[in-house]
Amino acid sequence: RRGYLDAAREALPRHFPAVASFCSLQESVAFIARAKARPRAVEMQAAARAGTTLRCCPCVWRGGHSSAATRVAAANVAGSHASPGVAAKQRGAAIRATSSFESSSQPATTTVTVVDEYRPCVGVCIVNSEGLVFAATRVDDVKNTWQMPQGGIDEGEEPQEAALREVMEETGISSLRIIGEVDEWLTYDFSTKVRARMHGGWERFKGQEQKWFLAYFYGNDSEINLDTDHKEFKTWKWAKLEDLPGSVIEFKREVYEAVAESFVPVIAKLKADGQLK
Repeated sequence: RRGYLDAAREALPRHFPAVASFCSLQESVAFIARAKARPRAVEMQAAARAGTTLRCCPCVWRGGHSSAATRVAAANVAGSHASPGVAAKQRGAAIRATSSFESSSQPATTTVTVVDEYRPCVGVCIVNSEGLVFAATRVDDVKNTWQMPQGGIDEGEEPQEAALREVMEETGISSLRIIGEVDEWLTYDFSTKVRARMHGGWERFKGQEQKWFLAYFYGNDSEINLDTDHKEFKTWKWAKLEDLPGSVIEFKREVYEAVAESFVPVIAKLKADGQLK
């Protein structure tokens, strides 16, 4: 037993620092005993390099986190000091924990996975002097549905800043002034087909949580340029906002209906008062 203790003190800090931080000495001894019976150092090191789950004590650690409770507590503390966009992302976080038992010779395992249910982002309804709004079709949309500019909120960025940045990046428009917003955040879920094509971290999102702004475009149409560094759209037009819910992709329809309900009366009043000039 003394030999196992010495081996644990020497091997764990060097090969498994995260494990050594969270596992008790008794569990470490049990691990070393199993390792002596069936050496797994090479297997563990390969798994660590690949970023996969390492099984050691009677628990499974991923990314150096100890439990669902720890992850929830950390998210709550961070959320209390986060910016609106980041806080929205953390509010959408959910924890899924699953347990499995492999055999009588293997310890019970618990895998902790963090799922950010909704990605925080912004949407922008751009209205011109005629009371029409900007709509475009995405380069990857074979159905040629119409939508308004939208995009994610960068870390430390305020939603209004993100709105102006996204419009510039997607359309080239800079002659823009924010004149209104929808009070609540609007959410939609990705369709099954869309989720099946997601990769690069997007697959953890169930959908998007959007803050919508109404922005007045006081420039000329010649300012609009879809050939940006990261091209999002292939065609564009000016349209009536009340017509867009019927032209957008189906899983965004309810959000567009809410945006139209909020902004159509505002646009009509601004136009009647001569403020769209």
